[in-house]
Amino acid sequence: MARNEPLTDEDRAAWLDALHERVVVSSTDADADGVPVPRLPHRVVTCSALKRRYRDALRGGDPVRTAPARVRFVFLDVHEEVLRQRARERKGHFAGEGLVKSQVEALERPGEDEEDVIIVRVENGEGVGETEREVLNRVVQQMGLE
Repeated sequence: MARNEPLTDEDRAAWLDALHERVVVSSTDADADGVPVPRLPHRVVTCSALKRRYRDALRGGDPVRTAPARVRFVFLDVHEEVLRQRARERKGHFAGEGLVKSQVEALERPGEDEEDVIIVRVENGEGVGETEREVLNRVVQQMGLE
């Protein structure tokens, strides 16, 4: 990515499996009956999860979302030009503006059946701080953390 070369599905597979193991599976204990119980009520991980199969890998391939630690996603619905602008404004980040196009091309928008996805619309001219506040508000609201 530092060379402006997008990762392939194969590049991502082992990383997604390891991330699922680390965040979802290893973050649980078992109760007296052997039923998995999350150790921590919430964890936050950031990654692009551009494709449905990547999100499924993080879910553990569980279509009914009954994994011990429930996974939720925040999808930033944003125009490519806004992404390019934000990439240009980042200083010292390994992934530059050149990767935006390939990321947008690879993107699979969440399906209507992906009920664990919180969609946040990002408007032109909206600053990063405004986006962060909107994401936090939506996550708190939808996860019942108010």
